[in-house]
Amino acid sequence: MANKCNTCGATVPDNATMCPYCGNAVTPTQPSNAVLNSTEEDEPSTGLNWLSLFIPLAGWIMYFVFKEKSPIKAKSCAKWAWIGFAIDVVYGIFNALVE
Repeated sequence: MANKCNTCGATVPDNATMCPYCGNAVTPTQPSNAVLNSTEEDEPSTGLNWLSLFIPLAGWIMYFVFKEKSPIKAKSCAKWAWIGFAIDVVYGIFNALVE
């Protein structure tokens, strides 16, 4: 989205700091609410983390589902899926040794 000069009203490129027509400084436009809302919603979810811990396959699936729009949430699901997988492996080895 192109910026507009506050003085002359000309359309200037996004990366411009000065208007090429009148020479005045250009203030960048604010990001849209959709961009702001997407970053606010990108937080780890306690419920999804617990699900990933107890069902690691679900955590890895959620990683691939969320990785584009919510990378923080996706990494959190993957991390807890790996932790759950490690616990399952350790428990399985321990159980095999005890029997």
